[in-house]
This record gives sequence, C-alpha cells and structure tokens, in this order.
Amino acid sequence: MQRDSARALLVFLYTDGLPDYAVGDVPLLGSLRRAATTFRLPRLALLCDTFLRLVATVHAADTNTTIHGISGREGLALPWELPPPTLARDLGSLVGDTEFADVRFIAEGRAIAAHRFVLENRCEYFKAMFRSGMSEGQGLYEESDLDSQPTSQSRRRGKEMLDVVVPDSFVGFLRLLIFIYTSTLPDGSDGALLEDLMAADRYGVTDMRQMCESMLAPSPQNWQDLLRAADLLSCQPLSLQVLAYLRDNYPHLVREENKTNDAEDPSNIEAEMCVEFPGLLERAQLLRRAQNPSQPPKWLIKPSESESEESKMLQRKKTSRAFPIWALLLALASMVVYQYVSSVIVLGPLIYIINISAVMVGFVVVYYSLQ
Repeated sequence: MQRDSARALLVFLYTDGLPDYAVGDVPLLGSLRRAATTFRLPRLALLCDTFLRLVATVHAADTNTTIHGISGREGLALPWELPPPTLARDLGSLVGDTEFADVRFIAEGRAIAAHRFVLENRCEYFKAMFRSGMSEGQGLYEESDLDSQPTSQSRRRGKEMLDVVVPDSFVGFLRLLIFIYTSTLPDGSDGALLEDLMAADRYGVTDMRQMCESMLAPSPQNWQDLLRAADLLSCQPLSLQVLAYLRDNYPHLVREENKTNDAEDPSNIEAEMCVEFPGLLERAQLLRRAQNPSQPPKWLIKPSESESEESKMLQRKKTSRAFPIWALLLALASMVVYQYVSSVIVLGPLIYIINISAVMVGFVVVYYSLQ
C-alpha cells in the first residue's frame, strides 16, 4: 500500500471519513477499496464505491463540477445515502474495557478502566494530569479490594496500570467517560444531569457542560437546585433560565409552597431566597412587571373617574341652560286664558292674588328649567 493510501486509511479509522485529497482520486479510491476488503471495513468500502460512482457520473456528464470537499463525514450532503457513522459506538465500547486499558479510575471503591491516549486528546485536564506524573493518585488500592477484574492482559503487554482515585460517584464518572469517548450523554434524571454538570465543570469538559445546561429545565421540584448549581458554578445560561421561570411562575410557586408547608412549621420561601440569593426575587418581579404590566392603583384611578363625572355634569348643565321654549308657550297660553276669564267673570279683589301667584309660578318654572 502506498503512503497516501495508508494515510487515508488511518484518517478513516480515526475520523470515520475520508480526507479531502482522497475524494475524486480514482487510483487512491481503488486502493482504499481493496484495503477495505482486506481489513473488513464495510463502511470504508461503501464510501469508496459511492465516490467512484460519483466520479463516473461527473465524468459522464462532461462538466467542470468538482467533488472535492465532500468526505463522507456526518453532516455533509452526498448524492447517495451512506450508512451512519459508527465511530462513537466503537469508542463507547472501549469504556471499561481492560484489554488495552492503561489507566484505572477508582470511584466509590470501584474501578473503571480507560485509555490515556483518548483522555489526553479529548480533555485538557487529563492531559495535564497524566503528563505531570500523578504520583499522588497511585497505589492507593490493591486489585483484591476492587470490584473489577485484574488487568492481566495489560500487564502481559508490559504496561503499568495507573490507578487514579476520583471524588465522583461511580455512575457519575462513568457518564463522564462515556461523553469523553462518544460526545454523547446518556439519558438521566435531573439529579444525574446536575452531577454531570458538576463533573464537566470539575474536569473542564466544556462541550459536556453546555449540553447539560441545554438539557436541564426548571420545574417546581428542581428550580432551587438549579439555582444553587448555577450560583456555585457561575453558570449564566442556567441562571437566566431559572430567572425566566421565576418570572412566569413565582406566584404559583408561593401558593403551592404555602399549601404544602405545615402550619406549625411554616417556611417562608421569600425569606430563604432573599438570604441565599439577595436581589434575585426583585429581578424576577421587575421582569414580570415589564412583561405583564398591571393596572394602575385605585388611588390613581379614582381621580380620573371623578374628573370624568364632573365633566359630564358640566356638560349636562350647559345643555340644560338653554331657554325653555315650552315655559314661554305655557305663559302665553295662560295670558290668553286669563284675558278670556276676566272678560266673562268679575274677579274683583282676587285679581291681585291671581297675578302675584302667576308671576311666582312663572319664576319657579323658569328657575327649575335652567338647572
């Protein structure tokens, strides 16, 4: 096998894809196809067949289209469907495998076999730890004290197994190793994800920390734990999630807290939060008021209502001060009737009384008409 073919084969073994210089090179693809048959690599054989077919299609079309830059890695579009990559699955099967392991982590008295070359290339923390000697973490456990099988295969190859004691739980550190090997995180409860977040921060695995932050969601059961974790780890995205949750659900949380608390031993959630996280509830309430502005208080509403009532009364007074035409017509009719009655009947001294009474009634009618 030529040097370029061997190099392309190693690139495939490490990345599950082909290098860019191999795509479109028919002799190199043919050499890789033969190597795939020899070493029983079905995905590499399918990749070579796909690219050879693509090259033949481009040449048959007699176009200037280039196919460089398409390597078959995950996320790149190809004219034909390819089988999914298996690199993560294959690396995940190495977690805990003692055959080629050269380091053993002790968590809760139980051992987990791992591989230094993977850890050093995937995590700066382990790279610095292994290259510094790690004399402080070696020889703390005998093999008979561990739950794992003796690593006799590694010792037969002349490798010295390095034992490292970690403060994590066995399941938590196993999940950390699975992410380092596969870049995937197994499903778990909120407690498991919080432990993953702590481990990612402790060992400086940024991708795992970001994934945990995206998978954690505040709820009535866990929002306080998330808030404490965000404050401990200075996790701004998680803190903003909890703040938004309090903005939308704080009154409901207070009511539920009052229902569940015992009357003899009440717990004031506001007092606890103000002591542990000063200023947090004020920020949540300000955000809530900004999102859902409430009506003005009654002492601001009443003056406006009274002002409107006074304006209505003034309007009515203005309209009611118009001259009463009906009163004038009634007075004219009374004069006609009075003239007719005085010509028929002799009233004598009653004339003065009738005149004065008529004038007074007229004044009363006009006064009340103008109100």
